[in-house]
Amino acid sequence: MNVQAHCPATYPTISAKGHRYHVNLAGLQAVCDANYLRLMKVAPTGAAGTSSRIHIEFQGHEASATLKIVEQTRYTTLLTLSLTTPLHSWLSLPELTVRLYHDVKMAEVIGASGHRYLNARYEYPNAHMHQPDEKYQLNTLLAEWLDHCMVTGYTPDSVNI
Repeated sequence: MNVQAHCPATYPTISAKGHRYHVNLAGLQAVCDANYLRLMKVAPTGAAGTSSRIHIEFQGHEASATLKIVEQTRYTTLLTLSLTTPLHSWLSLPELTVRLYHDVKMAEVIGASGHRYLNARYEYPNAHMHQPDEKYQLNTLLAEWLDHCMVTGYTPDSVNI
C-alpha cells in the first residue's frame, strides 16, 4: 500500500519561496502509524542483537537488508535498517534508525546514515543540506521501502547475532 497514493492528506505543505515550511503533523503521524503496522510484519522479535534479513528482487536484481534490534525496552524498540547487498551500485538506501513506540503503535525514523535526532522542520539552506521536510521524506521512504519488501520480498527466520 503506497501511503501517498492512499492518503493524499499526508503530503507535506511546502510554502512558496520566502515562507516557512509548516509541518503536517497529522500526515506525519499517519505515515508513522502505517509504518508501525508494516514493521510488525517484518521486524525481528527478541532482545537487543536479534536481527532479521529481508531479501528482495527488482527488475532481475536481488538485494538483501537487515533489520536489527539495537535496544528493547518495555514501551519502545530501536531498530536499524540497512542494505547488506544493494540492488545497484548507484542505488543505496541510507541506514535508517527507527524507533517503534508500542504504546501508541507508531514507528518513527529518528536518524539516517549517522545523523541522529532529526528535526521535524529545517530552515533551508542549512549546514547539512537537509530538506525542510527531511523527517517526513525519510518516513515516507521507509513506507515505500517496506511496501516494496512486502510485495516482492521474503524474510527468512530471525537469527540471533
